[in-house]
Amino acid sequence: MTELHIPQITEEDDNLAAGLKYANAGWYVLPVDRATKHAGSVLGKGWPAKSSRDAEDIVSWFAGSNDSLALHVGRSGAIAFDIDHPEHTPEALSTAIIQTQPPYQSTRANIPGRGHYVFTVPEGRRLGNGTGGLGKGWGDVRGLNGIIIVAPSVHEKADQGARYRWETSGPVPVLPEGVAGLLRDTGDSSDAATDNEVRTFLAAHTASARPGLLSGILTQFADAVATGTSRHEALVLSLAGAVRESAAGMYPAADMARRMLTAFTEVMSASRDGVERTRSPQSARSEFMGVLAWSIGQLQPADVEATRASLELRLPREDHSRESYEALIADPDPAPQEEEATTPAGTAAPTSLEQPSICIDHEPAAILSLTQTVRDGHLPETYVRGGQLVQVADVSGSTLAAQPLAADKEVHPLTPDSMRRLLAEHVEVYKTRTTKAGGTVIIPSSPAVTVCKAVLSATSWPGLPVLVNLIAAPVLRPDGTVLQEPGYDSGTGLFYAPQISVPQIPNVPDIIDVQHAREFVFDYVLGDFPWATPGDRANFIALLLSPILRPYIGGLIPLGAISAADRGSGKTLLADIIGTLYGATVRPWVGDDDELRKAITATLMNSSAVIVFDNVSEYEAVDAPSLAKLLTSPAWDDRLLGRSEEARLVNDRLWLVTGNNIRFGGDIAQRTALVHLNPNCPRPDLRTGFRIPDLDEWLESEDNRTALLRALLVLARAWIVAGAPKADHAMRSFRRWARAMGGFLAFHEVDGFLTNTSELENQDDEASQWAGFLAAWHQRYPTTAMTASDLLGTAQTMPGFDLPDPWGGTFITRSDGRFPTAKGLGMMLASRRDRFFGEYVLRARKDEHSKVWFYLVERTAVEAAQEASEPHWRAA
Repeated sequence: MTELHIPQITEEDDNLAAGLKYANAGWYVLPVDRATKHAGSVLGKGWPAKSSRDAEDIVSWFAGSNDSLALHVGRSGAIAFDIDHPEHTPEALSTAIIQTQPPYQSTRANIPGRGHYVFTVPEGRRLGNGTGGLGKGWGDVRGLNGIIIVAPSVHEKADQGARYRWETSGPVPVLPEGVAGLLRDTGDSSDAATDNEVRTFLAAHTASARPGLLSGILTQFADAVATGTSRHEALVLSLAGAVRESAAGMYPAADMARRMLTAFTEVMSASRDGVERTRSPQSARSEFMGVLAWSIGQLQPADVEATRASLELRLPREDHSRESYEALIADPDPAPQEEEATTPAGTAAPTSLEQPSICIDHEPAAILSLTQTVRDGHLPETYVRGGQLVQVADVSGSTLAAQPLAADKEVHPLTPDSMRRLLAEHVEVYKTRTTKAGGTVIIPSSPAVTVCKAVLSATSWPGLPVLVNLIAAPVLRPDGTVLQEPGYDSGTGLFYAPQISVPQIPNVPDIIDVQHAREFVFDYVLGDFPWATPGDRANFIALLLSPILRPYIGGLIPLGAISAADRGSGKTLLADIIGTLYGATVRPWVGDDDELRKAITATLMNSSAVIVFDNVSEYEAVDAPSLAKLLTSPAWDDRLLGRSEEARLVNDRLWLVTGNNIRFGGDIAQRTALVHLNPNCPRPDLRTGFRIPDLDEWLESEDNRTALLRALLVLARAWIVAGAPKADHAMRSFRRWARAMGGFLAFHEVDGFLTNTSELENQDDEASQWAGFLAAWHQRYPTTAMTASDLLGTAQTMPGFDLPDPWGGTFITRSDGRFPTAKGLGMMLASRRDRFFGEYVLRARKDEHSKVWFYLVERTAVEAAQEASEPHWRAA
């Protein structure tokens, strides 16, 4: 069996790679929600048995996930000490750390010694989570069913300088007896109740036979805290008893939970001795809910009966039957008749059976009740997207109302103000006030903004529908059927808000209908565009169908580049066809990568299915690293502008760029489907004789847009009915799209798909510059290996002399046109070694004696005999 140890975790490791390393090192791992850090926040009930060392489990949890990575300490045979105040570390624990040097994970860069220290549990021991004889004020113990979040997870307080980093790794030593002897063994391994089970428990137990007993539980908790018991242990002991008494009918479970939460929040907000750390209300609530779920999970029917029997024995009533016992209330005397009139006229206690009623007298209880109200679906048209509550809202008076397909619905994040408005419309929220006569007045009210903020801070909303996006045109579901019914579609998570009414699409289109659709789209609408090659026409048709077919195909769509040889060729019209059908956001092209990143984030916040970066300048190349990252990422992560909040947005859009003779750089060319127009005439804007004389005006007609959308959907369904045949097209990162669209086009007899890649290579600035540079290098020094410094020296001329450029302008330069330094040139060469540029490839070898890199250009084509000699690895 592998000896338990902490592996080396590097900056290159993500949670998936690190999880596999920990598993190989003997640890059971599990995913944990980053915001709550609850052990069962991702795996749910039974999480202790679901933690795993299996590679398949780890891959399924962390591939593409934003969850934190946790070690299941107890199941792995370990115990961890979470030290928050190193200066107060117990002497026995400090001695053990110094003597055994256990692996240590730092959680604060500015507080040496703060973090996690891990040991192996001594044989025969079953150590729990209590600090035992180690006392209080220094930190916590994570034993049986305890977890620790570990690197490379992102700390929830990263914006305050917190992080997870293993300062020391290696074997995990056995916990010395000097510390182990101070800790208690536990026999508990039971699981906590699920959120639904907690809600059911609180709703089911409403009897109030002995409400005064609740005050006794609260006093017990306060006394335990006052006498030095840790606040967590005091809560565990008191809450477990309160749960049993609630289940026995002594007092309502919901009232018990609210009052216990209030008491726990208060003691956690202050330090008893200036050493204990304080907790925010949110943090205290999270800990309380975890203990409540654990307490309910431990409850057994025998415990309830034993509790009821014990209380009846100690506090007898005249009638001992269970029915009468549970029906008893603390004060059976009816309230005086005159106090009934203390409720003002027209202000009655909430009694609606359709609307929920919430009392907001106490803030913690109000937060819990409002959160549950939202989760129960009482706020209409409320969805969750990326952990955030959003609404599909009607928009009136839009300035875009006159434009085709202008959205009359938009997706808006739920704010505290909009939440207060929705609650006023759909929930009866009230406060109570006591009159001088001792009566109670019910006052309709709204929750405080701080309460709404606390509710909206949650990121897990089980039960609420997940909204992927808002769409304005029908699409094909993953099963191939047409999503054509307005409203929310649970199968796809899409909300269809039609801007035009599209006739019902036949499930099996007939041959005549399919042929008509082909002629209408391919010949009539697209017949007059001056395609440079058949491949440009095929690529555009693939892009035109992509928003409809994407939910069915899945995966990513490459960048659509609509380029033209001259102005007035029709590139903007092509982009308008796609944008008008599906809804588009049009932005000017931004050459600065940082500004482009901001534009991408801002655009993904809205619901446009198509994003167009218009009119790339002739002085710019499409080479932004942010765009390259976007095109191969199903999700986009970025910090929201002006806020410290990270946004994780689904990248499910079609991205287009337009421009004249667009040039590409970096990896963009390999991630692009090119559509090039070449009218091959002067003043292409003056051409006439089109089938559709004014396509812009034609698209403004709702009837025309309806006909075009229907034709595209008929073509899509016909392909599905035929079995959705695929084609064997290879396109890096977009193979799924390429195979599906290649099969679609072949089925509809459209030739040339992705056959214009050579044109992309010609427009790849970086590839062209390096191909020319390597060709000139090989011609000048065909067999001589050179260092970067030597190579740079061949391009430099004597200052003050008007001498010709020895390289004829082909030597590689920086983006500003200047020569790089020798070090800079070395980095440029190193990053391109063994990479082919046309028929030339750059080779590199390191001289082991001098530790210097030498470079040589090889030509891969068949060369003349005089060029076929072996290279000489020597300096020039």
